Amino acid sequence: MEVKRMKVKVCLVGEAAVGKTSLIRRFVLENFDDKYIQTLGTKVSKKELTSRSPDGSGELKIDMTIWDIMGQKGFRELLKEAYFYGARGILAVCDVTRKKTLDDLDDWIEGVYSVTGKIPIEFLGNKVDLKDQAQITEDEMVQAARAYDSPFHFTSAKTGVNVETAFQSLAERVAKLTRDSFWKPVASVPIKFTTYHPQGMVKIGETLFVSSVEIQVRTKRLGEPVDRYDRDTGRGVGHVFKIDMTGNRLADLRLGEGSVYHPSGLDHDGAHIWVAVAEYRPNSRSIIYRIDPVTMKATEVFRFADHIGAIVHNTDDNTLHGVSWGSRRFYRWTLGSDGRVTNAHVPPEVLSTANTSHYLDYQDCKYAGARRMLCTGVTEFHQSPDAPPFRLGGIDLVDLRDVETGSAVPSSAACRVCQERLAHFTRIGNL
Repeated sequence: MEVKRMKVKVCLVGEAAVGKTSLIRRFVLENFDDKYIQTLGTKVSKKELTSRSPDGSGELKIDMTIWDIMGQKGFRELLKEAYFYGARGILAVCDVTRKKTLDDLDDWIEGVYSVTGKIPIEFLGNKVDLKDQAQITEDEMVQAARAYDSPFHFTSAKTGVNVETAFQSLAERVAKLTRDSFWKPVASVPIKFTTYHPQGMVKIGETLFVSSVEIQVRTKRLGEPVDRYDRDTGRGVGHVFKIDMTGNRLADLRLGEGSVYHPSGLDHDGAHIWVAVAEYRPNSRSIIYRIDPVTMKATEVFRFADHIGAIVHNTDDNTLHGVSWGSRRFYRWTLGSDGRVTNAHVPPEVLSTANTSHYLDYQDCKYAGARRMLCTGVTEFHQSPDAPPFRLGGIDLVDLRDVETGSAVPSSAACRVCQERLAHFTRIGNL
């Protein structure tokens, strides 16, 4: 029997003391502790689940990374981009002995949706072992879950009732997101200014940030390679636009210098936006910046002797990861305690790792937590030299520990930013 594998990130959200940490402890370690320990920031746990492959072709092993998010609203607003990004499912937890914890789940779910779009949710009414103190009825759980087309479970981290069922149910619903899943546009923002050729986008709260290149003189191919270059540099201007949700330009940050003008995709680590600006040709050079999204001030972090087309900040290991022209090479840089890169001097041929996947040319990558990055891009196929190209977009989930693609989904709607309007897409299937 064929065994497939997939990796998913899920988040437990809800108010403080509803039992999120205890639920994870019961699920992962199969035990319970009565002592309440407040989660500071976030805790990440892992467990493997087994399910049937959605297409019925065999067994599916699901490597679930479970994020336990601290239950304070101020913390949620401050760091939601960093902690919710890349989540594929939500366990929304309330305490059945406190009615308000159910009412507050709307804000938690909308906070996740603002980062991830609509993803599968399971509602959990926890502490059902305290039924004599219950303030939440089954009808109220039904109504809350129905508003999000989601199932619900009454659980007890103390006794273990329905804990495994809830996690398993969420995993199986997430696994149904496949190449046959339907992509539905959930928002459209008409842009009121010229965006040139967009490269990457992040959404922080109700503000969009878009990197783009303004081509003034196109590059020209050389008859023979000169000093490893197959074309000249052309001329252009690199931009990072700050845009409100009505399409107005709030700021235009210009980056690069001289022949270095082509920006990469963008990654937001919860504090800064990361972007590389390179010459518009392979095997060239780049400047890597971090940007304060509030002030739009850019700080040069380091320079590197290759074209970097995408960059992410791995906040778990405090490392940076870059992708070369055509996504043929991966790079990993370490950050010191002072924020400086410690190995920028290492030659590209020594630092690089070959990308063994030839499926996509990555356009934009985001750190997805648990030492993974989520990359979107497009590839052109030609049946013959004179045939028109067939363009296929897609999404790859790349494990940064061994730079192997753990999951790949083709899509014609793979996170593209169009010149006239920006659209956010989410995948919905039979969920």
